[in-house]
Amino acid sequence: MAGSDQTRTLGVLGTLVWDTLWAPGADEPRTGWGGLAYALAGVEGSLPDGWEVVPVVKVGGDLADDARILLESLSVPVGLGGLVE
Repeated sequence: MAGSDQTRTLGVLGTLVWDTLWAPGADEPRTGWGGLAYALAGVEGSLPDGWEVVPVVKVGGDLADDARILLESLSVPVGLGGLVE
């Protein structure tokens, strides 16, 4: 679609999970987003201009606001219509 002003959309299906990770030899665990967050990091680094990503993702209601903040923090345009609580 060379020369087109139309935005293209990439849907990414998965689940956001709040991970607790223990590194070898660590005294304390590290927590952070896992699951689909790893795929979104790859998309963020490789999505060309003119595209938006729409994560189709299920997340628990207790973490929905935090998930929305994560998705909105990506450096690529993100559609939030696929976020399901």
